[in-house]
Order: sequence, then structure tokens, then C-alpha cells
Amino acid sequence: MIQSSDIVNNERIITHSFDSKKPGLSVLVYGAIHGDEDCGPIAIRKLIEEMDSGKLPLVQGSVTFVPVCNPRAHTNKVRVHKENLNRIFKKTE
Repeated sequence: MIQSSDIVNNERIITHSFDSKKPGLSVLVYGAIHGDEDCGPIAIRKLIEEMDSGKLPLVQGSVTFVPVCNPRAHTNKVRVHKENLNRIFKKTE
């Protein structure tokens, strides 16, 4: 597992990545896009723990988990902080 963090708008965003070293899809899993949603981060942390221990192996491709995408809203247990992150995704090449 590779764990990293970035500072976005003065908030620390933590990611966890797993790579099987075999060809396959790359998957990105977001949690807590809305700060008042607790189930996503709980489920994602359980998956990270199981993958990190080898209990749930990644057989091909890679996966990156972001348990908490909106840390300020999540810490304050409010749905959004300034902007609804679910409304700002843009299609890219």
C-alpha cells in the first residue's frame, strides 16, 4: 500500500493506493464527499485494512481510496463546506 496526502484548500486529503502489478483497470473510490455521510469512510477503511493485511488481495489493476474527500465538512458533521463537491466533477479526457 502507498499512503499519501495532499493539502487542498488548507485541508489534508489522505489517499491509499494498491497496485497488483498486473494489467487491469484503475479504480478510484471516494468517501465522505458530503461531510455528514459516515458509512463510506467506515467501509473504505475496512477495505483498506483487509487489503493491507492480505486478507483481500488485488488480483489485477490498481485501486486508490480516498476515505474522506471533504475533511472540513466531515469534521464538522455538515453536508457541505462552501461548495457541494458532488456538483463540481467535470468530464475530462
